[in-house]
Amino acid sequence: MIAPFDKKYTDYIIVAVSVVPILAQVLLSGIGATALCANWIASGLFAWMIWNIIEVNHLGIFKRNHAFPISWALISMVLNFALINFNEYKDGTLAAERWYDIDKFQWYYLIQMLGLLLIIMTMMQTWQNKIATLPLIFCGLITGAVSTLLNYSLFWLLFFPIILYQLRSLSKQNLGSILTGVVLAIWLCYVGRFFLFGIDNADQHFLSYTKILDHLIPDYIDYTRWEWVFIGYIAILIIIYSIAGLTNNVANSVKAYSSIIMLSILSFIITIIAIIDISHLENYLGIIAILLSFQVSIHQSYINSAKNEWWTIAIIAGLAILSIVSLFSFIF
Repeated sequence: MIAPFDKKYTDYIIVAVSVVPILAQVLLSGIGATALCANWIASGLFAWMIWNIIEVNHLGIFKRNHAFPISWALISMVLNFALINFNEYKDGTLAAERWYDIDKFQWYYLIQMLGLLLIIMTMMQTWQNKIATLPLIFCGLITGAVSTLLNYSLFWLLFFPIILYQLRSLSKQNLGSILTGVVLAIWLCYVGRFFLFGIDNADQHFLSYTKILDHLIPDYIDYTRWEWVFIGYIAILIIIYSIAGLTNNVANSVKAYSSIIMLSILSFIITIIAIIDISHLENYLGIIAILLSFQVSIHQSYINSAKNEWWTIAIIAGLAILSIVSLFSFIF
């Protein structure tokens, strides 16, 4: 059986396939091309970061790292499906504020995804380092900064002990460095708002953190059948690959094995939270897409099998088909 990734042009075909749903979405969904293309371009950046993390930390086999095209296609199709079907970028009943013809909440979610990847990239470098002050203050700064846009991102603090434990760098000093970074970022935001917009604006934004738990209160669920199919498709994939990451010792080093376990555990936890808070599913899809991209790419790299590679291609093709077929509900 021919292994598709043995052909150099397969990577280009995968990226090209990710463009096809965008063309259909522009014609049939009524969503502007600017927002869809912004997701696609941002996905390319995220895909490169995922490829770089896998390459630098040897989470795959040399010259078998195809994370760039796989992640680019997967993330872009998940984001654009969510943008169209889940109406994820909305601001209550008010008209949404737009920046460069893109809803501001779309920018927030893209920044959140970028922040997560920067955290993973930085924390991978703290392997077996019990005192990694500057890198972890940086991770705390990112968490705090993202939380000033999307307050519930502060719950990321619950994930850091898991990450540090798997990277064998869990210590009071490292946890303290993360908390220091978070507090510093929130304080800098408060001071900035104080000088730019006044004390009332700064206080109002700071007090918004007191409502962080309100975000977890479920809303009315009204998903269409295509949205449920999409939810099931992504959930099954993330569960399959997370179990594979936990049970299959395919890594070629202790660090790589621990990193894969860490990504699998995070995938499980975030998927469970997303299922519990399913009425706010749009808040988790970007992060889930990133973690799924890691899992699929690492799995494809380590398992040198034509069947496995065709399975990877089938996953991407399935997302493309689902993205296009779901558009027909907008026509009838």
